[in-house]
Amino acid sequence: MGRGKALEMIMTGDMITATEAYQWGVLNHVVTEAEDLLPKAKSILERTYLRSATAIGAAIEAVNAGIQDSAVGSEAEIRLFGECFGSEDMKEGVAAFLEKRQPNF
Repeated sequence: MGRGKALEMIMTGDMITATEAYQWGVLNHVVTEAEDLLPKAKSILERTYLRSATAIGAAIEAVNAGIQDSAVGSEAEIRLFGECFGSEDMKEGVAAFLEKRQPNF
């Protein structure tokens, strides 16, 4: 969400719908039925299981550092990329790509 929309919400205190929150980037997903929530969450989780835990952990660390201070976040991203670049997960990812198969992280 942009600064202007954030300020509008803060200053007016107006309520917004789930659809508006999704459109403005406050929410990643909207489900219309309660019974759809858990399957949606599981679907996202299952996709993360296909990715490198090393890379996911590094991404979370870099994003969190950037939220605190963009310069620190940039430095963290560079450092973490270097750490990931030499990891076993990176080697497996490249091998899987070259062999045209799914990686086994």
